[in-house]
Amino acid sequence: MSSFKWHQLFEWVPIIRHDLHSQRKLRAQPPLSDAYLHGMPAKRRKMTQGQGPRLSLSDAVRRAARSAGALPVTAANSLQGELERPDLQDAYATQVKKDI
Repeated sequence: MSSFKWHQLFEWVPIIRHDLHSQRKLRAQPPLSDAYLHGMPAKRRKMTQGQGPRLSLSDAVRRAARSAGALPVTAANSLQGELERPDLQDAYATQVKKDI
């Protein structure tokens, strides 16, 4: 018969209880450093940093037009109405999920 007795397992109960108690007191982990983030592959970095608010379709179009220097050829209300179409919103959400 083995020299190990099952009652010896109970010696670990106070240790585990102490560990659980001390881990509850730990502060939340600080955000990852810039150096660490830049060492990650691009896709992983996007997933890690993707916790912020997502860019809406109208904001994305507005930023893209501004950065490209494009001038509007129709009224802003017309474009806003097109951007609010459910099929376009769904396609945009699908593409964002795919890219991230």
